[in-house]
Amino acid sequence: MKRLTTLLALIITFTSYPQADLDLTLTFITDEPQYNTTIVHFGLDSTATNGIDPQLGEGAYPPDGCAGPGGIIFCAAFALPPPSFNEYLTPKDYRYGLFPYSGQVEHRLYINLGVSATEVLMIWEFPPEVDVLLTDDIIGTLFSLQLQDSGSYVFTESLLNLFSFFKMIVTYDNILPVELNSFTASVLQNENAVQLN
Repeated sequence: MKRLTTLLALIITFTSYPQADLDLTLTFITDEPQYNTTIVHFGLDSTATNGIDPQLGEGAYPPDGCAGPGGIIFCAAFALPPPSFNEYLTPKDYRYGLFPYSGQVEHRLYINLGVSATEVLMIWEFPPEVDVLLTDDIIGTLFSLQLQDSGSYVFTESLLNLFSFFKMIVTYDNILPVELNSFTASVLQNENAVQLN
């Protein structure tokens, strides 16, 4: 009975966690002594909008929450336009899309190095149907970086002193989400374990 209860709790956990239909990530690791790591999420979902979507786990930082006390901490987030002048900063930014999906979606990426770090490493791993162009948010030609497949790039202090906001144009080419369609569970003989297939 205990194993069945554990299995039911596991299934409820799987079904109650908000996740977008297509979830992609960028990982940022600073050179601070504690190696501050931040992961931002973006992608597509059939319920997403251009604003904050709480049902997908999106949420805006409190005003000045990303900057921290005195602007001393590293921060990477997406900037969303609110009804007022100030922008919402959020670690997740999903946009509307039905699958298979082809088209372009634009995000605005904010990176604040803080005062303790001198550089930040950005790491990505995308499926072949995803192509990302990262440019400066001023005129789009002062900085340009193509992100395909998997790779990494180091943002230096001198670059981030020039730009805090970047335009991120994501091109999807007939992409389908990877999702869990079904699984089976079996209690392993002579063990206190449940095997999920």
